[in-house]
Amino acid sequence: MSESTHFLSILQLGIRIQHVNQKLERDTGMSLTQWSLLKCLVDHPTISALDLADLLGIQASSLTQSIKRLQKKGLIVVAKDPLDARRKLLSVTREGNARLLQVDRKLKTWQSSAKLSSSSVQEVFRELKEFL
Repeated sequence: MSESTHFLSILQLGIRIQHVNQKLERDTGMSLTQWSLLKCLVDHPTISALDLADLLGIQASSLTQSIKRLQKKGLIVVAKDPLDARRKLLSVTREGNARLLQVDRKLKTWQSSAKLSSSSVQEVFRELKEFL
C-alpha cells in the first residue's frame, strides 16, 4: 500500500473520530477525551494526576484543563494526597460513574449502527503501524 493511501486512511479515521467526538459532546455533554480519562480513573482509582499522565504517555500539564472540566461537572473529585500535600489524587464520583455508563451505552448504540466496523479500525491501525 502506498504512502498516500496510508495518509488517506489516517485522515479518514481522524475525520470519523472528530465526528464521533462532536456528536458525543452534543448528545452527552462529554468529549471522547473526558470519557477516556474517566475510563482510566475507573481502572485506576485514586491515581495522582502525575501518574495518570505517565500512564497515558502525556505531560501532566496537558491534563489540567480536562481535569478541571471533569471536576466542574462533578464527575471527578480532586483531593490532596494525605502522604504528600503536593500531590493531587483523582477519583470518579457517583455522578461520574453514572455518566460514564450513559456514554458507554450511547457509544455501543452507535457502534452497532456504524459504518465503521472494528475490523476496519484495526486495519487502519495496522496500516498506520506499517507506515510509521
